[in-house]
Amino acid sequence: KRDWSSDVCSSDLKLSGSYAVVGILQAAFAIPMAIFALPGGAMVDRIEKRRVVALSQSVLGLIGATIAVLVHADLITVALLFIGGMIQGALFSVNGPARTALLSEIVTTEELPAAMSMQNIAMNGTRVVGPALAGILIALVSVHGAYYATALLYLTTVWAILHVPRTSAHEGRTRRPILAEVRAEIGRAHV
Repeated sequence: KRDWSSDVCSSDLKLSGSYAVVGILQAAFAIPMAIFALPGGAMVDRIEKRRVVALSQSVLGLIGATIAVLVHADLITVALLFIGGMIQGALFSVNGPARTALLSEIVTTEELPAAMSMQNIAMNGTRVVGPALAGILIALVSVHGAYYATALLYLTTVWAILHVPRTSAHEGRTRRPILAEVRAEIGRAHV
């Protein structure tokens, strides 16, 4: 899932007045996600999920803050938004699997269905409420204010995830090479 204000803000910037640019910016996010989703998931299985989530959320917050500063300074360009979108897409290809896998490592088996439901409610809720809040922030403050708010929210997420206990489910497992795991997952998808 892309951060909720990016969709609203990138279309609000009106850098070129072109609907095609809005589509290109969305593709900049989606293409790396599609390319790296399977290898990203296989990679996440090998390392501590909490660390992956904290690092990816930190970089996503840094991207949001950078864009906020660039918008505020009137230096933002479509190319910079495109690069930011590609980095975000690549990060979400590991962040999503890490977040989901971390959940199964920190709650009991009995709590897992409720925890997954809560996670889905939160994720889908941000898709509904987020653009509305970003629109309100843009109207009341500015576009760069919405990006600053996004960066601040990422910081609070990083703070929270750093308070989650470390897990060790990734340790001690014998694994196939990442490409072999990706091929196996693709093979299972065709069955």
